[in-house]
Amino acid sequence: MIEFLHPGRLLLAAAVLLYWGAAGWQARRRAKEKEKIFRVANAGTGTRRELCFGLGGILLVLALAGPGYWRQLDQVERRGIRIAVAIDVSKSMLAEDVARPARNRIDRARRFVLQLLDHLSGEKIGISVFAAEGFILVPLTRDYGYCRYLVENLDEMAVAAPGSSLAAGLEEALALLAANPEKGEDGAGVIVLLSDGEDLESDPGRALKLASRARRHQIAIWTLGIGRRADCLIPIRTPDGRQIIDYYRDHENNFLTTARTDATLRRLAAAGGGEFGVLDRRLTAAGLLARINKKIHASGNGAVRVKQRLDLSPWLLAAAFSCLVPILAGRENSA
Repeated sequence: MIEFLHPGRLLLAAAVLLYWGAAGWQARRRAKEKEKIFRVANAGTGTRRELCFGLGGILLVLALAGPGYWRQLDQVERRGIRIAVAIDVSKSMLAEDVARPARNRIDRARRFVLQLLDHLSGEKIGISVFAAEGFILVPLTRDYGYCRYLVENLDEMAVAAPGSSLAAGLEEALALLAANPEKGEDGAGVIVLLSDGEDLESDPGRALKLASRARRHQIAIWTLGIGRRADCLIPIRTPDGRQIIDYYRDHENNFLTTARTDATLRRLAAAGGGEFGVLDRRLTAAGLLARINKKIHASGNGAVRVKQRLDLSPWLLAAAFSCLVPILAGRENSA
């Protein structure tokens, strides 16, 4: 429906119509007088001139009234997105098969989360860590400074724990998104799980069930694999982290090895409606956020209805001048 910003200006159209009618009546009267005197049929030039003038005047008045209409667009509001980051801190994440300057897989995950915080703009974020079990490090918040402080001071040597359960990581991330929701908050939920993919869970299907449940609740799961796919040892360093004193061993005193396992992470991302990626130099925090926003927009989750006004005044002005310019040009030529 067309609306006018200045409907009062439409009253000017009445004056234009009155002038148009009077001018048309006079033009017809003059034409009849010429026909009587010269006995020649009038070509109707004056009538056409008055017609163009009247039409141009009406269009000009309509343009001055500010006509336009509203249309609705679907847009993703970034402030409505809630992000739960789950960081794997199992012993295998101490492996040092990552690019410098990161020290190990945990440090690589931490650096990526810090980059992610730098690119947030109104989203709520919460952070949890997990091994055999998980716990919440930072509840959902927009206080990025507080998050940065806790993540920067995360001691991988202290938090690294035995066991590895991706299901535990998903459970804590889901708890983050479900805890203390704001009134009216219905933004899209996103879980970003950073892990090497090793899962020692006795029930390997539990994580996939959690991922499917998250998708039903419009929560997408994005998994980021850390480390290399080739086996490597897991070092034990001195408390200051400067020297390797040994390597982790199993109960039979054999060296433990670890490698990034993509298969489980891919299945979780597919079941959770997100995507899988490898945390290497090509994957940036800004790129991940862009992909998340694009995915949410495509799915319709978290979309908000935004009105956009389309102004018709420029088109009416152009039409009005196209009617008036020939008249003005004709007068100049006659002068």
